[in-house]
Amino acid sequence: MTRRRLIIGDEMGLGKTITSCAAVAAANAFPLIVACKPDLTENWRSEVSRILPGRSVTVAAGMKPAAPPDGTDVVIIGYAALGSRQTQGRSETFPWVVQLTALAPRALIIDEGHLGKEVTAARSRAMAALGRAIVARDGLIMNLTGTAVVNRPRELAQQLITLGVLAPKGARVQPRHLFGEEGAFLFRYCGPQQNTHGWTFTGASHTAELHHRLRAWGLFLRRGEDAVVDLPDFDRVALTIPIEDLDPAALTEYRAAERAAANDFAVQARELADQMGVGVGDPRVRAAMRGHAGDHLTRLNELRQILGRAKQPAIARWVRVQIDAGEKVLIAAHHREVVDAYAGLFGGLKIQGGQSALAKEDHKARFQNDPQATANS
Repeated sequence: MTRRRLIIGDEMGLGKTITSCAAVAAANAFPLIVACKPDLTENWRSEVSRILPGRSVTVAAGMKPAAPPDGTDVVIIGYAALGSRQTQGRSETFPWVVQLTALAPRALIIDEGHLGKEVTAARSRAMAALGRAIVARDGLIMNLTGTAVVNRPRELAQQLITLGVLAPKGARVQPRHLFGEEGAFLFRYCGPQQNTHGWTFTGASHTAELHHRLRAWGLFLRRGEDAVVDLPDFDRVALTIPIEDLDPAALTEYRAAERAAANDFAVQARELADQMGVGVGDPRVRAAMRGHAGDHLTRLNELRQILGRAKQPAIARWVRVQIDAGEKVLIAAHHREVVDAYAGLFGGLKIQGGQSALAKEDHKARFQNDPQATANS
């Protein structure tokens, strides 16, 4: 029974999506609900349709719930819609949770499950409410996340409540609640500290025991690349671009901007040193300079952007050679204008912020299916 609720924490790229969908198919646990970030709903539609051919898939749209078409096997919903709520006094309801529960779902896949770690977030409470409906019929719940705990064990508590293995604070403990009640979990594993305002749980304690129990009780699965024996070899090769192959105008602009930044940093350090009455190399000056790291990072980012433009001619020539040899090429760049420039040179396909989910899925599908396509991101 405990293995029907699971955190899948495999490293990125090892197939958490296909693993979870395969588990649902093996158990014939339909209807299935998939909760994910709003901009990934179309991606999930595409993946589920590919992994589970023949299954009827629909994406829940809008904040106002509507019944999915008859015979729907999979409903995909974004966190924003799932967490939309109605309140009356101190009580709250989640209309989409009510609508989805009426389908009698037998499985729930939560993508990027660590986004449901804070009980203060409406989406977290909505996930837990939907989780209760799944647990009530002994369904499958799979929390997909490569970072179940970002900072401290407390972040696990709400996720374990959603899985149905930890009772919410003040709730009656039942046999399925392997970790007991939330308060006991916090005092055992979250480094309790008492101050004048009460107890805090921002630390960590008995972490080896927590890890052992998660593994031994079948609640946590994490695999690395060594667990997948049939992955093709992956080679990373660094290519050096000669100075003479860089765009001359952009290179001149970069050198001027680099000199200006270095001069400004030096002036700032001298001013701080004079204010403190110490030498420029004094550790206190270094510490003060670190306090301006945000401004410095902005200047360095400007330099990176100029370098991105300077490298375009050389990279474009290299990409063209690969395409002429029949290879597919994906170009990754840091800045929007650089991505736009490469997209303009190689067919217009790109994935970047500001695109709609439908546009991203369309460009991705065209890249995958067109042998001549080049993608930019």
